[in-house]
Amino acid sequence: MTYPITAIIFDLGNVLIKWDVHNLYKRFFPTPEAVDSFLQEIRFYEWNARQDAGRLFIEGVHIGKNASQRQLSAR
Repeated sequence: MTYPITAIIFDLGNVLIKWDVHNLYKRFFPTPEAVDSFLQEIRFYEWNARQDAGRLFIEGVHIGKNASQRQLSAR
């Protein structure tokens, strides 16, 4: 018996395309250590894990945008 495909899981980041969050933020900070500090302050890796776990994209964008803006304006 065959079953129709009902869902496809598609992951680009470091699966099909090399992606490193540091490349996104390195133009805004003077050193790689400053990028690391920023990512820790905004809890990027926790945010990203929740996105990977299925949180709605729009929710993640809202949360990430607010956290990033708070940290950038504090510098």
